[in-house]
Amino acid sequence: MLFPIKLNLACFPRSLNHILPCMEDPRPLLEGSTLSYIDFTRSVSALYIGGTWKTTQSSRHPLSDKIISALSIPSTSILEVGASVGVTSLELIEQLGSRFANYIVSDANCKLFGLKKGKWINFYSTEGECILRSGFGFLFYNQTKGGWFPFKQISEKLIRNAPPFDPCRAVVLELFIPELVRKTKLDCRVSVIEWNIFQPWELQLVDIVRVANLLNRSYFSDDQIKTAIINLHKIIKPGGKLLLVENRKLEQWSLLMNGPSGFEVLDQGNGGSDVQSLACG
Repeated sequence: MLFPIKLNLACFPRSLNHILPCMEDPRPLLEGSTLSYIDFTRSVSALYIGGTWKTTQSSRHPLSDKIISALSIPSTSILEVGASVGVTSLELIEQLGSRFANYIVSDANCKLFGLKKGKWINFYSTEGECILRSGFGFLFYNQTKGGWFPFKQISEKLIRNAPPFDPCRAVVLELFIPELVRKTKLDCRVSVIEWNIFQPWELQLVDIVRVANLLNRSYFSDDQIKTAIINLHKIIKPGGKLLLVENRKLEQWSLLMNGPSGFEVLDQGNGGSDVQSLACG
């Protein structure tokens, strides 16, 4: 099997990592439900959509899992924001058992479209924009800001020359893991939705929100993060909790309470979230 080399020059160190045999390959996503759990999560981790990676892995948030478990009772409503494919969400749902009333798993990008033409596999957003092309052992992304010459120019040209989106021939690629989707059919308390943290919230208020590896400065500006925090303040019930998480060498977390004048810090671990000050400023 020929593994792709990522030519996403906006994140070149990550590209170097994926010259190794352990690199991810998005092409198997076209196989749909026949993929194993491990192969599905590895393939999705190759996707770069809207300025964020779909990277995911099992047991990624053990500390924040324990915090939510300690806070949850049978009447608790929980929202997971930026859940990627829902791996860690499903793990926490199973861990909580009967100690929640509803659990909403959300992400801004829940599906894509794949179209194979010749030796190329092309990936399109729900708006019909080509975001990724896979061919000849390489991955070419549409987001190349800060890219290196001449790879940036090669990627841009190949993306421009991608076949027009054809909904009649394209394959729908669901990005939540099949095990989570099956869980929603078996447990009416669990749901998955497509929601962007910068958009208005139209569902019920919740008791706990976890935002993990989404609100960070490598993805968004401080002004954008503050806008997202304002949205979250409107979503969480008075006295409810916001858990901000970042996973690097250690799982950094900040537990905030939604008070009358904004978020207040209740606790933190490993130095707290890097954007805690933006949430409580």
